[in-house]
Amino acid sequence: MNLQLSRLRRADRLVAGAAIALFVFMFFFNWFGESISGTLPGSNLTGASSSSTGWDTFTDSRWVWLLTIVVALASVVAIATARRLHTALQPGAIVMLLGALSALLILYRIVHHTVASTSFPGFRASADIKLGIWLGLIAALAIAAGGYLQLRAESSSATAVHDPAQAAFSGLTVAGDATPPPRAHEDDLPPPAQNTG
Repeated sequence: MNLQLSRLRRADRLVAGAAIALFVFMFFFNWFGESISGTLPGSNLTGASSSSTGWDTFTDSRWVWLLTIVVALASVVAIATARRLHTALQPGAIVMLLGALSALLILYRIVHHTVASTSFPGFRASADIKLGIWLGLIAALAIAAGGYLQLRAESSSATAVHDPAQAAFSGLTVAGDATPPPRAHEDDLPPPAQNTG
């Protein structure tokens, strides 16, 4: 496999960086957390906290996010190795759609996830989203933007390949389509020469 990073365009680098970032944010950053501080009346509990990553918290959506990461990186590897992916849609379009879907799922989780807090004298409990989910949203949006730029670059490349070929053949005519010269009418022919000898 001839892997050359010099083949990567700016859009490809954006997709690769955003996909790696989403992987890191999903597995190693906290997306949701709960905390308790103080002492609850009638209890010996003085304080505790718990948090979970995006992979641990959202057991359904995480598979879409993981698929987005894999497809995004695969599109970049295909460019770096000069391999063509035979898909119904252009790779850039697939990356853009998956990135947008991932961003929408994360945004949905932000809007609809449980956010609550309660407090008593000397006691407070809260549940809230964490920084990791916001970073994940930014990474997913970056994947979608990179996929859009990939799609534009792919369309430009296809146009650049098509135009020279069209220009090369635009001046040629098919022999069977050539219009034959008009035949002379008998009335237009000069009279035959007479022998006077």
